[in-house]
Amino acid sequence: YTTLFRSLWLTWWAKLIYALVIILLAWLLFSLYDHQMTLRHNLDLEREKNSRQKMLDDERQRFFTNMTHELRTPLTLIIGPLEDLKNDTEIPLRQANKISLIHNSALKLLGMINRLLDFRKTELQRQTLCVKNGNVAKVVNEIVSSYKELNRNRELNYIFHISPTVPQRMLFDADVVQTVVNNLLSNAVKYTKRGTITVSLDTIGTAADQQLSISVADTGIGIPEYALSHIFERYYQVEDSDHHTSGTGIGLALVSNLVKLHEGEVIVNSQE
Repeated sequence: YTTLFRSLWLTWWAKLIYALVIILLAWLLFSLYDHQMTLRHNLDLEREKNSRQKMLDDERQRFFTNMTHELRTPLTLIIGPLEDLKNDTEIPLRQANKISLIHNSALKLLGMINRLLDFRKTELQRQTLCVKNGNVAKVVNEIVSSYKELNRNRELNYIFHISPTVPQRMLFDADVVQTVVNNLLSNAVKYTKRGTITVSLDTIGTAADQQLSISVADTGIGIPEYALSHIFERYYQVEDSDHHTSGTGIGLALVSNLVKLHEGEVIVNSQE
């Protein structure tokens, strides 16, 4: 039997099988090597493409930021003379109303430019907190009062509520709080034609870990359920032809960035 098996292992067809197995293994190894080299090459191409795309995006963003800065300067120079004309009592009422309209539009445009710059700053993580001990209720109340004074809609009312638990003084960044509340109120006004916009200050948590809660609620059209998880994303706008309003889609994204910068949390509850 041993001699027979030796003869079988050394036959020509056995040697042919050995050769075929060796060729198959070599082909598999070559295919594996070629596949790995192809993957590595594609990965290098993808990295190079992403790097070029990032450089292009950064260049666009720099151009966008620089142009926004350049727009703010002449706009500020325009607003100054407009304020002088607006306060001029000798100008006829009809022209004064037009000047007031131009002035308000210029202020809106300046506000949009400032929001774009603030948003860009938070995107680049260059904005830092300037925390001071102050009266947060006074800061928020001033913002709500300014909206009340500018309100020309008789069907819309503003309510400001402060809980007794809110401390008289606390550590916060006034600029951040002003920007957040302004954006939330502006958004509420856009989608509330009648009813009430309520701004509330309260405290949550335990005495050892107490946090301030700022709530902006309205009786407006509400937000569709599918949009709730997206409204704080940059450039996101709810597609609704029935209630279309102009906007940039960065206001709430800026709010989210600033709240996180202030080590807070932003939450939305709404229904149509």
